[in-house]
Amino acid sequence: MDDNLVFFPNLKDRIIMLGKKALEEKNFKQALLYCDQLKELNQHTSQTELAAVACLMEQARLKEAKQRCEELVFGAFESDEAIDIYISLLVQLYDFNAVQSTIKDLMKENRISKSQMEQYESMLSLSSKVAKNEQDQSDEKVIMSLFDSSSSYSDQLMALSELRKIESANYIPILKKFYLDEKANPIIKSLVCFVLQEQQLNTQFIVKKLGMEITWNPIEELKEHDEFVNSVVKKLTSVLENEDPSLLEIVLMFWQHFITIYFPLLPSPHKVNEWAATMYVIVHENFDRFIDVNEVENQFSVNFNEIEPLVSQVRDFEKQGLFDAYTLT
Repeated sequence: MDDNLVFFPNLKDRIIMLGKKALEEKNFKQALLYCDQLKELNQHTSQTELAAVACLMEQARLKEAKQRCEELVFGAFESDEAIDIYISLLVQLYDFNAVQSTIKDLMKENRISKSQMEQYESMLSLSSKVAKNEQDQSDEKVIMSLFDSSSSYSDQLMALSELRKIESANYIPILKKFYLDEKANPIIKSLVCFVLQEQQLNTQFIVKKLGMEITWNPIEELKEHDEFVNSVVKKLTSVLENEDPSLLEIVLMFWQHFITIYFPLLPSPHKVNEWAATMYVIVHENFDRFIDVNEVENQFSVNFNEIEPLVSQVRDFEKQGLFDAYTLT
């Protein structure tokens, strides 16, 4: 840093204010620049670094987010708050060896709470199995295991980590057959979609899941899908941002899990307010919070009778273990 740099009064507060404004406007690129400025000035905190990680994730810069989050967890801040995010990033990057070593290290340091222990032990078991078998899986075996609906979920997840390393274009006929198989796990279908998007595979697929179908190309934008998802987020934010910010974060995460089950499809009916209200009700029920039917109807401009079947649909997904499956991915 330039020794002749002149600091303006309240510069840190000014940068933080501008960063918060950029985040509120969802200008993640600009918000990241402000976080970087604070780090350069050595005025950063664990919270501003956590914001930087979030900005990188929003821009799909997962490897950079992982590196920065790793510094948060194991660097000077030793942020336990960032542990979940860091492990999630490792899983998203299919770095199961790192998942395994990280969880073991954190357990030795007693940095994982009892409430987290069961979840991490399950993930550790899975990642250990992945790491052990990773080296001796052939491409053909990977593909067949991934697309065989009789395979266990953990076997499919292991195969998915390998799919990113091989040339998917060589297996288009098998991919097309897989997407037509309505018995295939919808979460696995979604995760395969994400891998094909990452690989920029330019091929038309007919994707069938949950009684619906769509013609989909990994390189094409899903404007209707993105607009719908963002509209639900916007509606939930408008209701909960001031009322209960912590609950808003949980509701948005639950919505992201739910919509991933459907990807690249959208849930029916395509009604923003109804699905926003459904997420609101589900999370309130999960925390045993009182639900005022009239308040829900007024806040979301919906008829509660139309919400009840949607809530039942989400509960059915939970019974099928689809949300449990997503937490491992």
